[in-house]
Amino acid sequence: MLLLYKMSKKSRKQRERKRIVFKEHVKQNVKPLSAEQTKAKQFSRQVRKDSLEYLVNWKEHKDQWKFQKTRQIWLVKNMYNVERVPVKHFKLMKKYIKSMPEGPLKEKILAEALSMIEDKTKIKMDDIEQSLIDNTPPGQEKIAIKDRIIETKLKRAGKIAKALSKE
Repeated sequence: MLLLYKMSKKSRKQRERKRIVFKEHVKQNVKPLSAEQTKAKQFSRQVRKDSLEYLVNWKEHKDQWKFQKTRQIWLVKNMYNVERVPVKHFKLMKKYIKSMPEGPLKEKILAEALSMIEDKTKIKMDDIEQSLIDNTPPGQEKIAIKDRIIETKLKRAGKIAKALSKE
């Protein structure tokens, strides 16, 4: 039997007050971005969007697809970051890497994945992940976030290594 718990009016008001106080606290701590920072953020969003579109076009429109070195480099640099390369795009990324011709880049990708698997200390945090960790209050939550990021990167490295070592 499922019991439903209804919050009292007092509890709802307390919860609402806490939520409002938290929102105000967040607003006070947010620093406005300078014009340069705003421009850089928009540029990085556009680069991300273009790179992910490049990957989708490779899969869906091979006849119209054209190789772009800068897009490939961005994808390879950011493939372990879940924020920059979402899960559905990572699946395409594995296929893309697997289809790449043999060469130094493919060997470098495999070596990097294997070194991450062997030694967790070789896992690098990018600026977004590091700021997420730094902005989290110290304690168990901070450790949990860092562990979750490392675990995700390890899983992705394992998938890349598995895909490339099958060949």
